[in-house]
Amino acid sequence: MKQVLDGVRVLDCTRIVAGPHCTFLLAAMGAEVIHIEKPGGELDWDIGAPFAETEGCACHPLYTNCNKKGITLDLRDEKGQAIFAKLVEKSDVVVQNYSYGGAEKLKLTYDDLQKINPSIIVAALSGFGQTGPYHQRNCWDPNAQAMSGMMSLGGFPENPPTRSPLPIIDFTTGIYGALGIMYALRHRDRTGEGQLVDVALFDVAISFIGITAMEMKKSTQQRTQVGNATYWSLANTFKSKDGWVFISLTTNPIWSRFCKLIQAEQLLTDERYNDDYNRFVHRESLIPVIDQWTSSRTTADIVAITGENHIPCSPVNDVRTAMADPQVLAREMLVNIDYGEDLGTIPVPGLPVKLSKTRGRLDRPAPRPGQDNKEVYMKILGYDSEMLDILTKEEII
Repeated sequence: MKQVLDGVRVLDCTRIVAGPHCTFLLAAMGAEVIHIEKPGGELDWDIGAPFAETEGCACHPLYTNCNKKGITLDLRDEKGQAIFAKLVEKSDVVVQNYSYGGAEKLKLTYDDLQKINPSIIVAALSGFGQTGPYHQRNCWDPNAQAMSGMMSLGGFPENPPTRSPLPIIDFTTGIYGALGIMYALRHRDRTGEGQLVDVALFDVAISFIGITAMEMKKSTQQRTQVGNATYWSLANTFKSKDGWVFISLTTNPIWSRFCKLIQAEQLLTDERYNDDYNRFVHRESLIPVIDQWTSSRTTADIVAITGENHIPCSPVNDVRTAMADPQVLAREMLVNIDYGEDLGTIPVPGLPVKLSKTRGRLDRPAPRPGQDNKEVYMKILGYDSEMLDILTKEEII
């Protein structure tokens, strides 16, 4: 079955998380993504804990480079740039996430590449974008969380600001990058024109804070650190006999069902708890009541009985437990990729987007640096084996 991006060729000049995740999403939907690394491989392979104690083998590239072809090419060399230009002529999209100055030096900007191929789409993922007073600065995921105000809201009162433990800005920037590329492909389908897709980590982080900014402008109440509570409604973590659960009691119907479930109907006539906002304001008087109910029951019992009453409640799982959840398995949110004798089978996160007719798929392990040099250079550019030997000896590829 053909996939939605069959026939689209993407040159992937990205590293770390946001860029590789962007191109991963395209590769999973059928695009021919050619991941370009410097000869010997990029620094990605050494970032983070070694995978299975194997030197030069980290988790991120084993995940985000699935379904891609891998070649090596020295873009710092004029001969390497000339070879890259030939690939651009035969491609649809270039994705790069170099910081300011890097893309200019390597001639990866839209201005450079559209001279080679006027219909090319160039996605530039960066910390602060291609414009604005900060466009020359470096910015990583935690920096974007900090500057956007997100960290100021994280954590418990009287404690330091807390960031998300996962690179949520990086991953979301990758998602927005892929979405922007799809917008640009749709435009090109109609007009034949390529364009620049400009996505910034800081912009993405600010977009997360949008509702908070609206509240700051118009509301008399401002957000502060509230720990595991949610804003403007009653929801929190509660201790069970054998763990923790998270219960969301947003909306009056859910609150009413919960009060009846725990046999606390008197709370329904108390004016302090007559709507979501007031239950949030007076949550400190309600939390002990809920804690008393949950602490006498197991997590499984709480999840079962709340589910029967259509009350949103979830166990607070550790990662290992979450990965074994039957819902995760049923939705194919873990895909086993065979990496051969050295690493064996590795579970890779599946695709959150499910298309009914053109499903994405993950069926190719991440390539090692230069693994597909022969296929790409010989089939796409028509080089022979002698030319490849010369380029290898010159350390161009």
